Amino acid sequence: MLLKNMISLRSTFILKGLDKNAVRILFSLIFSILIAVSANIFVYIPVTPVPITVQTMTVLFAAITLGSRYVLLSTGTYIAAGLLGLPVFAGFKSGIIAIAGPTGGYIIGFLISSYITAAVFENLIKNKKNSSVSILIACISGISVIYLFGYAHMLLFFSGTNVYPANVNIFINTFNLAVKPFIFADLAKILIIAGTGFFIKKIKDFEQKI
Repeated sequence: MLLKNMISLRSTFILKGLDKNAVRILFSLIFSILIAVSANIFVYIPVTPVPITVQTMTVLFAAITLGSRYVLLSTGTYIAAGLLGLPVFAGFKSGIIAIAGPTGGYIIGFLISSYITAAVFENLIKNKKNSSVSILIACISGISVIYLFGYAHMLLFFSGTNVYPANVNIFINTFNLAVKPFIFADLAKILIIAGTGFFIKKIKDFEQKI
């Protein structure tokens, strides 16, 4: 019992000695690296040029964990690294060419989505909503934003080409490429994140102690 109390006191002392902003910035940068790594854990499927990656789950988890203020630092750092030439985008791509390509909308969407996911979660938790339900709602909001940007960008990209014959509905076909193939996989990712509610609560408790 004495040993347990000593460990608890020592942990509290160490935490109070840390700068809250410095710790959160460090976590933000760590998540930037995790987003880059997860972007290149992917599989291509024949019905779309967009790979299925672990990245969307990492972005949503970062948003729930870091909060609306610091997740922008995380996703912003990741995108900046890619634009500066580091091979952090899916398929080890980088540069403005990756943003201009058919999958560029998703990359831009990560930045907006991460903030919206975090903001929705913070608002729900503030109103005493169940944490797992809050995670589900926030992540569904976030993934919808990613789909919106991915779809809009791909639609714009293909509208400037002659990929589709005149008799093909470009709006439906783009939806079939940009959104439809990923719905069930992304719902599974969201359920996994919701299942980590206890772990996320521990992180939040850690943040409060700093």
